[in-house]
Amino acid sequence: MMKMSKGVHNKQKAALIVVGLAVFIDMLIYGLVVPILPRYADSLGATQTEIGFLFSSYAIALFIATPIFGLLTDRIGRKTPLLWGLIGLIASTLMFAIAHTFWLLVLARALQGVAAAMTWTAGLALLAELYPSEERGKAMGLALSGQAAGTLLGPTIGGWLYQWGSYQLPFYFAIALAVVDAILRLVLLHDIPEEKNEKYVSPFSFMKNKDLLLVIGVVIIGASVPSVLEPTLPLHLQHNFSANPGVIGLLFAIPTLAYGLATPFIGQFSSKIGYKNGILLGLLMDIHCSSSDSTSSNIIASSCYSSCFRG
Repeated sequence: MMKMSKGVHNKQKAALIVVGLAVFIDMLIYGLVVPILPRYADSLGATQTEIGFLFSSYAIALFIATPIFGLLTDRIGRKTPLLWGLIGLIASTLMFAIAHTFWLLVLARALQGVAAAMTWTAGLALLAELYPSEERGKAMGLALSGQAAGTLLGPTIGGWLYQWGSYQLPFYFAIALAVVDAILRLVLLHDIPEEKNEKYVSPFSFMKNKDLLLVIGVVIIGASVPSVLEPTLPLHLQHNFSANPGVIGLLFAIPTLAYGLATPFIGQFSSKIGYKNGILLGLLMDIHCSSSDSTSSNIIASSCYSSCFRG
């Protein structure tokens, strides 16, 4: 019994490392392009509207692919989509590096969204399978800490590598990290059995849950505000303040760092006032942020969302 428990613990630990690293690499590469892609697309003659579409192509592909791969991972297991996701991420990053046309950039960004759908759905489902309910939240929290770390480091690393080398250097750096991640996935996931479910469950059946619809709506609102800044703010800073990609990357890292520092305090505060009140407070601050361009309000609003959803 002791030996079996140790074996289960080792599998849980291996899965947690794989998923946490996968989320980190995914968000690192997602943020890597933020300070440099608008400038490069602008040099290819893209308009501001086209640059906005370039960034939104990630979300569009992610939105379409997530339910598809959610069903697929139930049918074929979790490990294979995790490897597919990494292959897709490497391919999209290589496409970014060699792209000489705007539409190839769009294709690379969309493929990046599809790869993220594979990684996130399969990875979080794997953790849900291996960890019992009383430990699942802690495991998910540890794995998703890679999201904050990747979002924090991505723009900073991308901007400074661009400054030190060339447009291609950040992407070659990301590919090297992804190759290391691929080796770790193959090694650490080797002994984890595939769990398959032949029973079909329509994702639309979950749409009957009113609480889930509320969460979806708030997440969409909360994500829309910072997503507006990604295609527009780098060019604004470049044209009006002569900011280089290194400085732009640091500026994008500051809100993420503040988010991580504020979340624990907001979590305690939302526990006292109630999670629904916390969500409402976050929405009101988001409205204020949108109307006054207040970065601090956006930080606190995002922290409210995160803390309230955990509750």
